[in-house]
Parts: sequence; C-alpha cells; structure tokens
Amino acid sequence: MNITANMKIIGQEKLLAVGDVILDDLIEIQQVKVFQNGEETRVYFPKRKVGKEEKEVVHFTDPEIQKKVETAVLQEVARLVRENVGWDYCIEDIRISIRLVKGSEYIRGIATLTYKDCMEIREIQIREQRGSLYVLYPHGLYRNQPYQIVCPASYHVMFLEMLNQEILEAYKKAAEQEKLPGKEKQEHERSK
Repeated sequence: MNITANMKIIGQEKLLAVGDVILDDLIEIQQVKVFQNGEETRVYFPKRKVGKEEKEVVHFTDPEIQKKVETAVLQEVARLVRENVGWDYCIEDIRISIRLVKGSEYIRGIATLTYKDCMEIREIQIREQRGSLYVLYPHGLYRNQPYQIVCPASYHVMFLEMLNQEILEAYKKAAEQEKLPGKEKQEHERSK
C-alpha cells in the first residue's frame, strides 16, 4: 500500500501537527492529528461526535497497516520539524468588525475581516441555527452546489477554529454593547 502523509506543524499546546493521509492515491483521511504529551507522541484519526460520545470514523481492520500509516505520519512530522517548516500566524494581523443584523431568520451579524491592513474579506455571516452560533464564509452557487469563495486554508484547522472563535467573540461583544443604554452604534471592532 502506498501511503502519503501531508502534515502541517501546528505546535499549539499538545497538538503538534494536523494533516491528511492518502492511501494508494485513492482514499484520503482528513484531520489526522499528532499530539505530543511529554515524551509520548501519538497519532489520532478522525472521530465524529454522536450525542455525548465520539465514534471512530476510520477503523483499521489490519493493525500492521495502521502501524504503517502512523509511522508515515510521524516520519513526515519529524521531517517537517527537522527542516523547521512551521506555520507562523499572528492574530494581531487581523482586525474584525461586526455589523449586527436584525429581522433575519438565521443571520445575526456580518463580519468584515481586515488582514494586515491590506485586504478585507467582507460579508462573513454569523448565523444561528438551533441555538448555536456559527460562521459562514462568503460563498456562491455553481450548478446548485455551494462553494466557498474565500476562507482560511482548510489544512490550517487550528487557525480556522481560532479565527471562527475570534469572530464569534467579536459578535457577542457587539451584541452585548448593543444592549447597553445610549448605544446606537452598529459597527463594532474587536479591540486588541
């Protein structure tokens, strides 16, 4: 079996790396994570939360193949660490402004993300469904199929999660400020 591991160094707390594994150029396992806890380094395959428990999405019936996949992942991560190929991001390079939306069934706010004071990503929606807030990046339709126009690179999963959290926190802060007496401003910026 041909095994290709495409990993990215994250280096955040115990999460060392995240990436994809491709088997025989046919099957791709996404969101493979490498955690480091002291001297122990382990590979985790994706799971899905069902109710309160997590269930395996990928299960190897052949332990030798699983070991080969884990070895390929760890070798790729070791190579990246040796070559010092990391990923540096700085949340201070990003400003988020929020415009609250009233009267919409799902949309609660619109965010504009300014990156390094040289580019804006507009019309990022903060939506609420079944009591949960989530972020929806600008998208379009092609032959009735949705596609994203602009969003964080999918292989930087920790950055995506962190950015979504920042946008949601900016929205919550704007919504709280809106409730204060004498507040009529509807444009809000996340303060650094």
